[in-house]
Amino acid sequence: MKKLPWVAAAALLIILMALGLGCSEKKSTSPGTEGGVSAIQIWLPTDTLRFLPGDSAIAEGWVLVKDQAQRGIPGVQVDISLTQPFGVIEFSTSTRDTSDVNGRVYFRFRSYNQTGLQIITASTGGRTDQWQLAVLQAAEVVADLTVSLSKPLLEIPRGIRDSVLVTVSISDPNGNGISDVVLPLVATGGQFAPLPPTNPSGFAETWWYFLNRFGSFTITVRAGGQQDTASITVREIESNGTLDLYSPVRVVRADRGVTRAPLRATLKNQHGVAVSGDTVYFAAPHLGEVGAFGITNNSGIALDTFQGGGVPSAHPLDSAYVIARYLRWGLVDTVRIFVAPAAMIETISLRASSLVGVAGVDSTALHVDVYYDDGSRVDNVPIRFFRTCGVLSVNEDTLDNGTVDNVYWKFCNTTTDDTTRALVWCQVLSHTSDTLEFTVEPGPARRIRVQAAASIIPINEQLSCWAFVRDSLNNLVRQGVPVMFTTTLGTLSPQSPVQTDAQGRAFVTLSPGTQAGQTTIRGSIASEAFVDSTIVTIQSGTVASIQLEVPNPSPQVRGTGGQDWTQILAYVKDANGNPAPDGQWVTFQILAAPVGCMINARGPLDSAQTAAGLATVTFNSGTQAGPVEIEARAFTGTDTIRARASNITVVAGPPNSIDIQPTDNGTDADGAAWDVVVSAMVRDVYNNPVRNGIAVFFEIQPDTASIQSDTVFTGNGPGRPGMAYTTLRYLSAATNQIVLITGRTAGTNSVSETVTYKLPIQQPAINLYCDWTSWHFIAQGDPCQITCTAEVRDGHNVLINGAKVNYSAQRGRLYLTCSGGTPRSYNFTGPPYHAENGKTSLCLREQATFIFPDQFTVEITGDVTVEVEGFSQAIDSQIINFRRGQGMTERGPVRGS
Repeated sequence: MKKLPWVAAAALLIILMALGLGCSEKKSTSPGTEGGVSAIQIWLPTDTLRFLPGDSAIAEGWVLVKDQAQRGIPGVQVDISLTQPFGVIEFSTSTRDTSDVNGRVYFRFRSYNQTGLQIITASTGGRTDQWQLAVLQAAEVVADLTVSLSKPLLEIPRGIRDSVLVTVSISDPNGNGISDVVLPLVATGGQFAPLPPTNPSGFAETWWYFLNRFGSFTITVRAGGQQDTASITVREIESNGTLDLYSPVRVVRADRGVTRAPLRATLKNQHGVAVSGDTVYFAAPHLGEVGAFGITNNSGIALDTFQGGGVPSAHPLDSAYVIARYLRWGLVDTVRIFVAPAAMIETISLRASSLVGVAGVDSTALHVDVYYDDGSRVDNVPIRFFRTCGVLSVNEDTLDNGTVDNVYWKFCNTTTDDTTRALVWCQVLSHTSDTLEFTVEPGPARRIRVQAAASIIPINEQLSCWAFVRDSLNNLVRQGVPVMFTTTLGTLSPQSPVQTDAQGRAFVTLSPGTQAGQTTIRGSIASEAFVDSTIVTIQSGTVASIQLEVPNPSPQVRGTGGQDWTQILAYVKDANGNPAPDGQWVTFQILAAPVGCMINARGPLDSAQTAAGLATVTFNSGTQAGPVEIEARAFTGTDTIRARASNITVVAGPPNSIDIQPTDNGTDADGAAWDVVVSAMVRDVYNNPVRNGIAVFFEIQPDTASIQSDTVFTGNGPGRPGMAYTTLRYLSAATNQIVLITGRTAGTNSVSETVTYKLPIQQPAINLYCDWTSWHFIAQGDPCQITCTAEVRDGHNVLINGAKVNYSAQRGRLYLTCSGGTPRSYNFTGPPYHAENGKTSLCLREQATFIFPDQFTVEITGDVTVEVEGFSQAIDSQIINFRRGQGMTERGPVRGS
């Protein structure tokens, strides 16, 4: 518990103020110090005063005299005057119109029942400042005036200081508060803090301080003919313990918490033993702030801090009155802390150990020194660091004797240039240091990006290409990094390595020459450790040639189960043999083809565009087989380039029918047998001859003849498509015998045919023998009877049975026998026909009336002719002479020999 009486405390505070409050090492002692008065400032708590009829208006204020460093100058006389002829200026301190140790002159403006716009002017040393103050009479009639206390009774032990909150209010008959009125307060004891003008609600508050006197005290307020009082009793009680409030700092600045005073309240019981774990409440009734409460530790100590507001103490008695309370025992203690004007920070020195470093790698230490305007180091004040990039090890700290330790800045990840700057600065309160500017260099080359001015260029034109070289943080490297360039087509200049310029770029020029296509331009750094590339398409020149290719030159007839289409590939090239540019139109047209053939299933004409020099369409077969001719053409703008393909043939589908066709003309087979050709025509469903290579199997029954090649294949040239041939061999003796020839194809869907075939006579020869070469009719009505025998042999001189021999007679009719019957013109050789081997005969039997053309003819000749049927060259004839006598008897003519 405090033991010093109030008077002693006040005296101590005045002494501290006289010594400059211990906050400045430099002091002005005369108006001329630091170049004389630099500025003067006048301040009042309001710009509007109201007084009630018959009362005065009062406002407390001060004038601050400052030098060039914005420090207060003591001992300067200030002239304070009024421009309007009402009101007076009264001085509040013993120094009157001369500035005190803090450079201040305290005054009071008082006006007695007068109104107007008053201008208060303060001037000294050629400097002037003014404050406009509107003095108004409150139009309201005071209907209610009250004064109230936060508590009417203070019970405290001797030596303990305490205070009571005093609230005054004033209102008109309508209950509305009267604002801007300074109400006079008087008390029979104690002391008031300055009372401000009433607020818009008509209220004002201040503190009444107990000055270690016990008893009852009356507080009175008067205004507008009204008066109100309140009483407070201060009673001494026996202490249950002690509460001692202490602060090692008795002066803080009005800087809203930049400077602070630590508070320590020690609580002990009546036996002097520390009380722990209990609550001590703190209050700062005027000019500052404290925490609400603190909890005592094992030593009975509760801690808190006091900080000044934005208004400094007007005079020594206007110090902050900090209170600590222990409610259970009614213990109270106070400590006065003077709130000095906020000091001006004059110097912030910020330095770095290095201003150049590698991006994202290097760091530099930051050094800072901060001084007040009086040359003292700033202590216990926050400092903040700022940067445009990079990383700070500390963003905010508290100054310790004007500096901070262990602050580092890591260089930005981005290099600096004319547009990108790396800046670091710091700020103490509202004061900012000079800005440090750093040069951020790139690191080693770790990335490369290759680009070209265009992705497509015509042939023979040059192209600019470049590489951006960067470090690991994507910063462009500086000048002089070597880059190796290569290209898969053409040449690059200059030759590698190429050095980067100041912007981290290396340039080369691509010359493609006459070769078109895609080229890969490759760039590398750091011995191929980092590589990148880009692709450029070199377009070919004007179309100069077309080459057609048909992957499947033998498409099958449509709808027969096989591939009935083929692609037509047109390779379009320029004069240098490069593929034509993409998008070149090529027109395809069928010039000749079987029925139904189309391009792209649309018709005989269609178009396609090139891609990588290739234009492709689809040829679709029709229902007929045959050769195809297709033309492809491209227009260059001035000429038409053409190409034709004639190697396409639409082939038939699979076999659907087979037609066996033996021939009759044979060839000699070693003089003992004959060979004849047997053909098989194989056709598809559309009756097209099948394609080459279809296997045909031949069989023959009985074995009278034989098949020389029982398996043959179709394919006998364009003249006889779809035909398969084999050889049938037989002996001359088997001529005219019947055999069955079967031909069939292979596979599950095979087709077959069997034909009956009569083995033909080969190179036949015939001889005719008639038993009478002359016939003499000897009697009327007696017919001639002449047997005509034909002998047939083949080219091997073998008698041939079964040969059909056709007879014809110039005179008369032929019969199978001489007995007559039905006339006949043919007969067959051999025993099956009642004849000897190789022989056959017919009988010429006729009346004379049918031999001779008239009755007057007595002799005439007539031919009998034989011919092997089908062989006009196998013919023979016999002339027979017919006679009859004049006046032939009934017996008829005589038969001659």
